[in-house]
Amino acid sequence: MKGITLLVYRPDVFFTVPPGVAQTPLCLPADPSSEWLERHNALLTDDPEKADWIVFPLEFCHFIAHFGYARLRDFLNTLPYFQTYEGKHVFYDSGDLDNPVGIESVIFKTSLSRTRRDPNALAFPYPAHDFVRNEAPGLDFSKIRHEVSFTGSIQHEVRIPLMRSLVSEPGLDAFVETPRESDVTKSSWYYLPEGESKRSMEARYVQSLVRSLAVMSPRGIGHICFRFYEAMCMGRIPVLVDDDGCLPFEDEIDYGSFSLRIPESRAHEAGSIIKQWLQSKTPKQLKLMCLLARETWERHFDNDKLAERMLRSLRKMPERRQGVWMTRPHEIRSELAPKRLRRPEALAPLVLDPDGVGRNGQYWVNRGIQALKDPTRSGWITANGIPGLLRFQDIETIYEAGSALPPDGVAVVLGARGELSSALIASGMIGSLRLDAMAYVLGGACDESVLATAGIEHMVRVLPEAPREGATLFRDRSVDLLFMEATEDSGQNEALVEAWARTLKPNAQILVNTPLGLSQYPVRPSGNPGA
Repeated sequence: MKGITLLVYRPDVFFTVPPGVAQTPLCLPADPSSEWLERHNALLTDDPEKADWIVFPLEFCHFIAHFGYARLRDFLNTLPYFQTYEGKHVFYDSGDLDNPVGIESVIFKTSLSRTRRDPNALAFPYPAHDFVRNEAPGLDFSKIRHEVSFTGSIQHEVRIPLMRSLVSEPGLDAFVETPRESDVTKSSWYYLPEGESKRSMEARYVQSLVRSLAVMSPRGIGHICFRFYEAMCMGRIPVLVDDDGCLPFEDEIDYGSFSLRIPESRAHEAGSIIKQWLQSKTPKQLKLMCLLARETWERHFDNDKLAERMLRSLRKMPERRQGVWMTRPHEIRSELAPKRLRRPEALAPLVLDPDGVGRNGQYWVNRGIQALKDPTRSGWITANGIPGLLRFQDIETIYEAGSALPPDGVAVVLGARGELSSALIASGMIGSLRLDAMAYVLGGACDESVLATAGIEHMVRVLPEAPREGATLFRDRSVDLLFMEATEDSGQNEALVEAWARTLKPNAQILVNTPLGLSQYPVRPSGNPGA
């Protein structure tokens, strides 16, 4: 067995865990014993150069939930070696969401899409819950009472026609049970606190596994649900209803030899499909499939072997792998190093948090703008708590301008107070997945703590230069959007626009905030603005 050298981050030594974030360890021990290392032919090191892999020791999904996808890289960059050795890092994500993170690290995921994935993400099994393992395997087939069962919550629309089909199919002995809404939180009994209600639900679920020949494993929020693996653990035939999910180790395991897969589009026919499929097998064939399911779980998915499987997968990973980054010249002239960007296809399928981007309404995504007149400043408004020299009806226009930027777009805000306008532009960028875009603020006081309140400080950069002189910092044709506060001197306004003309792309947009509202300067094809 090929040796492997690991550097394992230690919480509160190498990185800080934010308050309230669950510290759930992954299957690799954070402090492995010498016996464990010898058994797995592994070595530990604190030198990132000598390490084959740098392991993040806690479940990644809790950090994704805390930071959100748009802010996750800010946290990753606080890890001591991430920016230098991104490709060496290893994460484990047992969350249901299949969104790509857009990093070139290895990510073991329990819910992995074939089409929506980071290039170095690997499908990995859910561990079986202890209360299932304690009753498994159920190889006394005399206890089987039902041909098929489903016990669980309605976490995906495909489950409704599926359950209706099972209970309405003539001649099919199906057991279907969903918890009462009052019994569950977050659509799953596993979120319940410890107590009699939770233990009762767990017992009923385990009994449904023991008493069923086949176990429905329809997709939920994620793709391959835990029932698939727990049916195998119990020695039962899993029936997967999912189109796009990846199963672990598909190059080694013949899943068709002990399971059935039904397309989501045929969930309403599931009862008929299962009945005909079961009738096509002899009792001996069905029992052999149950035994094979259990044998496969023991060989590949047993909780005690997950660390071995993870290390085995890492040993097989090629040194040179497909990354997720492209480069382009930086917009600032003096910063000649290329700026790293995610490939557009890495971002295209990304789905942000349900309300747009996390943090409870602090963003202007999905037009969730809350604006009020500021009684302490005549003519001013505050939007989501941020003051600015803007009219209420112009907020949407500025937000849309940020939304319309290219994926790696550049916006420049010139004026005495840039918090509100830059926050609106950056929020538009986030809402339309322009996660590699940047807004620059020049020419006046800009409170960066206010930007942090809006949650967009990672997409806004404040430069100390005055508006006119600041134009010399930027490359030719690097700016997509110029937003400026008009002065009382129209000649100064024209001169300022002219100073920035060289930096503007041919299709750039110029918005000027005047006492009467926003006006737009056209940009001629040559790149020179017209009055």
